[in-house]
Amino acid sequence: MSRDPRVTERDPFRRATAADTFAAELNRAAFVTRAHLRPLWRWRIPIRRVQPAGPIGLNLVVVGTKVPIRYFLKRLVGRDWREEPLATMPLLALPWALDRLSAGSDLVMARVPRPASRWFFGDAYIHVPGAVDAWVEVPEDTEALAQRSTRARRNTNLVLRSGLNWTTSVTESDFDLFYDRFYVPFVRQRYPDSGASGGERKLRELFHRGFLLWIRQGEEKLAGAILKPDGEVMRWFVVGARTDGVDPVKSGALSAIYVFGLECSRRHGFLWFDVGWSPPSLRDGVLSHKRSWGAILKDSPRADHDTLFRWETLDNRLMSFLSENPLIFRDDGRLSAIAALPLDARADLATAWAAYRKVAMAGLRRVYLVSASGWSAVPVMAAAADGTGLWLADRVSSREFRRTARPAPVL
Repeated sequence: MSRDPRVTERDPFRRATAADTFAAELNRAAFVTRAHLRPLWRWRIPIRRVQPAGPIGLNLVVVGTKVPIRYFLKRLVGRDWREEPLATMPLLALPWALDRLSAGSDLVMARVPRPASRWFFGDAYIHVPGAVDAWVEVPEDTEALAQRSTRARRNTNLVLRSGLNWTTSVTESDFDLFYDRFYVPFVRQRYPDSGASGGERKLRELFHRGFLLWIRQGEEKLAGAILKPDGEVMRWFVVGARTDGVDPVKSGALSAIYVFGLECSRRHGFLWFDVGWSPPSLRDGVLSHKRSWGAILKDSPRADHDTLFRWETLDNRLMSFLSENPLIFRDDGRLSAIAALPLDARADLATAWAAYRKVAMAGLRRVYLVSASGWSAVPVMAAAADGTGLWLADRVSSREFRRTARPAPVL
């Protein structure tokens, strides 16, 4: 029996009226006020010194303990580290406190509310959004989707070979089934360290404004996703899949959400399919998968915190980190990224463009590429009119690399 006694009879694809739009804007304004501004008045924010538990000599000053901070810490120092409390400060005093407490540190990393990131922390930091959106343009048909990349074609063929199909649902009993049997087990299995398996109330509210997309094989449900229309965009919020003896990747169930989510969006006249948040690193596996479907990066207004990075010297440890984890950050109102060549890579133009092609993604203003040996062998050229593309950056501080970078000549 459904936990909610209401019987849902509605059209989830109905275009928003003026009243709907006004109510949605009020909700967004309330979200911004609550999520963006409320943390500004937090009085005690812990500042910690973090060092690897192993022999790697890396000295970090860190603010915050949430998932985005742990995501990058694991990539910097591994899964084990030592923490030393340094101070607790109100948010408004953090810039001054970090200047004082970070002397001698290799890197400062701080998770702060988005307004504080803009208002109180300047160009000494790079401002990395807590997550980035990825939008896929709705194709004319399945064949056009399959032509976007080798991976998209392979995954689309897997969905078709597996005989998968799709249906939609707006019934409360289906939401209960999805949450209990698909979403919670899937999240607990896939993200065991995050503890993210709650949020039933929030997901139910999203479902009431959208619908469930079921992925089936015959009559058997393999996976589901909550989708919600928003103007010309169909937004995908969460996914759940069976975990009892069925591999959702090998069965094609997860790829089917892309294929059939786009088909559903096309059938109902939407122009874009928002495939959700991803970590702000160009080598993150989730974001790389979305890139293979032709996704375009978007700076999400729903990402209410930034992760700030500051360094004085790009030593070999940080160079290796940026080689493996190119960071997406805000750059003059758009998104750019900073990446590094492997330490032993040649600093020539062919190598630079090959590295750029591996990580570049639609929606990026620039990719700043750093080389351990510098770019003295690469000729200087004038910037393109729009200032976009591949830019060669010096091995300098987080404050200086954008000021000293130059556009790479075209091969």
